[in-house]
Order: sequence, then C-alpha cells, then structure tokens
Amino acid sequence: MNRRGFLKDVTELGIAGTILDKQALSARVGAPLVGALHKGTHEGCPYETCATAVPQAPGPHSIPKPDHLGADNATPVMDLNGEWMVVRDLQNIGREQKWFTRPAADASRVRVPGVFQEVFPAYHGVVWYWREFTAPAHPYAQGRYLIQFGAVAYFAEVWINGVRVGEHEGSETPFEVDATSAIKPQASNLLAVRVLKPADQPIDGMTLKEIPHRNERVDFIPGSFFDYGGIVEPVELLMTPAVWVDDIYLRPDWKTGDIRVQVLLCSAASKATKGYLQLTVSPAATGRTLLLKRVARAIAPGNTQVDVALHVENHRLWDLNDPCLYRVAVRVNADGVEGSDEASVRCGFRDFRVERGYFR
Repeated sequence: MNRRGFLKDVTELGIAGTILDKQALSARVGAPLVGALHKGTHEGCPYETCATAVPQAPGPHSIPKPDHLGADNATPVMDLNGEWMVVRDLQNIGREQKWFTRPAADASRVRVPGVFQEVFPAYHGVVWYWREFTAPAHPYAQGRYLIQFGAVAYFAEVWINGVRVGEHEGSETPFEVDATSAIKPQASNLLAVRVLKPADQPIDGMTLKEIPHRNERVDFIPGSFFDYGGIVEPVELLMTPAVWVDDIYLRPDWKTGDIRVQVLLCSAASKATKGYLQLTVSPAATGRTLLLKRVARAIAPGNTQVDVALHVENHRLWDLNDPCLYRVAVRVNADGVEGSDEASVRCGFRDFRVERGYFR
C-alpha cells in the first residue's frame, strides 16, 4: 500500500480516501473470485481494453514444521504460522555471533502471529525467531519464492539458511522478501527473523519515542497502550510465477464511482515481455463480479507500474450503518511465463474532510 499517498489523500480538503482494514492490504488470491471469469475471447474483443460484466508434536527444542499448502491456488501458498522458536538477545550480540545460522539452545516456543511479550512479559528490545520448513518444488520455471509478512513490530531482518534476504521497518505494513536464491526446494530450510522493538533506551539508534508508536509507552498509564513487539501478523511462503503482482494502490472517487488503480508488477524475466492484466470489482460481502476489465502492457525486467481506470455503476457509499466495501482483484500472466498471479485489495467510497479543525 502507498501509505504516504493514502495519508495525503485523506488530509486534503474534500479528497476521497480509501477505507481499508488489515485484510485489505494486498491480500493474495489463491483462486479466482468467481467460478468462470470472462476470458476475453468473444467475438470482437480487442483485449487491449475489454470491460465486461460477468454473471455469476514438536520436542522441547525442535523447530516446528508446516506440512500443508493451500489447495487449488494459482499461486501456491504455504502457511508458516503456528509454533516458532524465540529467544531474547539481551546483549544485542546475535548478528555478530551468527544466530541466524542456528536456533539458540535455550529458545522457547512462541505463537505466530503474536507478540513476544507472551513469552517474555515486560521485555522490550531484540528477539530472534526461527522456523524450519520444507519448501515444495516450484511449480513454475523461473518462479520466485517470496516470504510475505503481514506485519512485524517494529524492525525486522530476515535470513534463509544463513543468507540475509531482506529487512523492513514499520509495525503496521505488510512486506515481502525474495528468498529464491537462498531456498532449497524439497529440502529443510531454516527461516530466522531478528526483531527489534525498542524501549526508552536506544538500540541500534532507535528508541520508542523516535519511531511511529501511536500511544504506546513502556511505563503504562491510563489512556496509553503497551509497548509490544513481535511477528504480529501472518507469515506465508508464496510460490509466484516469474511475473507477479507486488502491490495494488486504489484511489476511489466517492462522487463518481471511479477507481484509479495503480498496479506494481515485478518481473524476474531476463527481457521485456507482453503482460495481460485482468481486473475485477465485486462487493466484498458477496463476491459477485460487477465489472471485469482487461488490459495488455509491456512488462520490463524489474518493476513496472500499470495505471488503470475503473468505474462502478450505482456505487454505494461506505457508512457506519452500511459499511459497504468493494474488492478489486488483479490477475497477471505474460507471454513466455508459466502460471499467473493474483492479488486483491478492499476499498470503500467515502468523503473525508477537515473543516474548521475538525475531522469528519
């Protein structure tokens, strides 16, 4: 999600903002939202811009292993939630001693998603998480292994089999790391995550007061919130094609029913290819497809942004008494690339304003 763009939208006078929740942030879609999506093969379909309405028991120190995949997924997904191992890094020496290569002997079990204060009450600082899993053989040639975190509070560094594959700062936004080069297919893999949630004393130059923390405090008082940390949202292993949907950002217009869509695509292909995007809009409550649009674009290696305009007829405004949300799903496939990838975001139509110093 383009957090800065969202904040800019909702603070400008009279500009419509996107209403999102935790599940709305670029959720992966393992199967089509409707049973039989329009394929753009009917007579006269130009495919360049086609819009059609469609009817409708581990040991005391063993590392937990997931053993199932989501079924019938366009992009297979392995659930990495459940029991992990965790230990405190009181002296902040884990990186120097290469704790990312093996779990600590005195590690405890912890539930993910969750906060590490469940195991270490009143602790703030650095912890290390480990989980072992067997990665399936990738179903697609040149496909990517991505590890997706719903959220980690606050700063996360990620290793696979001792290889550092990425980092992320921020407690409330999802992120992915590309672990393709470090993953061993059909073999045991060790996932290690170093998590820093600072208190009032600086660690690696960070303190609680200097990072986004809402009303969190170490010394809890009425009206504040606890300083919590950990892997606080789900973790998944995604097996995407060589071209996949990295992010979706929506700007709905509450007056017109228009939705401006920005899709960020990633390509691991060695050269440019032609990609085909299918966008659908449906009420989040029912899943019934209201609109389907297809566009074709050139996709270069690396990142490609695609802008698409959608229009919802007779759109309903989000309201406290009628919290209507719409789901926008994007599916992509490309010439010469096996498989397809799909992700979705929920949004609503609502006018946010600040008038005379009051938000309404």
